[in-house]
Amino acid sequence: MAVKPALAVAHYNRGTALQALGRLDEAAQSYRRVLALQPASAEAHSNLGAVLQAQGALDAAIDSYRSALAIQPDPRVHFNLGTAYRNEGRLAESVRSFESALALAPVYPDALNNLGEVLRDQGRLDEAVACFERALAQDPDTSEANYNLAVLLYDRGRPDQAARYFEASRLRDWQQRVLLCLYKTEQFNAFRAGLERLLAAPEAHAAPLLATLSAHHAANFGVTDHCGFCPHPLDFVSHGRIDALAGERSALREQLLIDMAKQRVRELDPAVPFAAHSHFLGYEGRCGAPTLFDAAYTYNLGLTAGSLILDGRTGYMATITSLSSGGVPQAIPLAGLLNIERRHGKDEFVIEKALVKMDSPAMQYFVSRRDAWAAGDLFTSPGPRQFWGPTTHQLPISVALNSGADALMFNIG
Repeated sequence: MAVKPALAVAHYNRGTALQALGRLDEAAQSYRRVLALQPASAEAHSNLGAVLQAQGALDAAIDSYRSALAIQPDPRVHFNLGTAYRNEGRLAESVRSFESALALAPVYPDALNNLGEVLRDQGRLDEAVACFERALAQDPDTSEANYNLAVLLYDRGRPDQAARYFEASRLRDWQQRVLLCLYKTEQFNAFRAGLERLLAAPEAHAAPLLATLSAHHAANFGVTDHCGFCPHPLDFVSHGRIDALAGERSALREQLLIDMAKQRVRELDPAVPFAAHSHFLGYEGRCGAPTLFDAAYTYNLGLTAGSLILDGRTGYMATITSLSSGGVPQAIPLAGLLNIERRHGKDEFVIEKALVKMDSPAMQYFVSRRDAWAAGDLFTSPGPRQFWGPTTHQLPISVALNSGADALMFNIG
């Protein structure tokens, strides 16, 4: 390159070498140098997209993949674009990308498996099962498709069928999952033999699922639990207590929270005034720690409410709609929420209580799956304080269903 700095192929080869070494910033520079010399290089656009995706720059990666496809359609680039869309929570576009990859390369088990995963994330379980089965028909050794199909079969109350796919996958916790299927189908002799074999390995005693199976078996059959997952659980419980902070209405705790909030606002912008008004929430405050959706939604509610206040609007309730397609801030007049109810012998204006509606989409979804959920474990929430990774952008499933969202991932501007 020192002799011929305009030799695009040299920059391209350097980029692939740097990418293989994990030196992504330098690899991106090399691919950009190629594109400065040869803007129509589909390979450079595609490889740059892969580097940007690995760096978490999903929007830029998507642009690079689309530039590559505009020059030359390629099933692998459609596949990569589908993974980028999925990582960004744009599931409908991810489906279309994987379908485009399969249109160009019908024998593509990895694309079928990834399409199945996205369909599963959308709640289209029958279609997901069909994709995993098609992937395995093309390549029975596709580990991810075996594992994914096994999980869906187990969650749908078919552990007898799930076991062989877990075993074929040889992936992650497959041995523990096989034991779970044996236990659920009451094949206890095979279960005990497998449990004894796994517990012989010292590292197995750190596996929560294996510990759960061992404990259940011991309790149900009156035998000793030989798993040493957590022999002394109380050793991990903090028994410390500060009485001044422990009461439900602790003045010291209240002041500490106010001081912490005031300090944080001062760090962000010393010119912003801050005043606090405390309210004891009681049971309303005894909920789980916030998810990323909770944080994003309430932040946007605050922006909407602040805009209403600055515009001199009162008597409105802030809300955010279109949660999976960018978010739309709205103001609802409180008068439109009022109903007349008879209370203490006279008519009163009240806001209707939020009760479970038995005919709501979320309730109907629950009813249709109640038996399967009762038979096995099925979790859809990434849990509190999870701020990285594709599942962190998941909507609460009841919110997605009742709002008619086209995807499980939220997208709030």
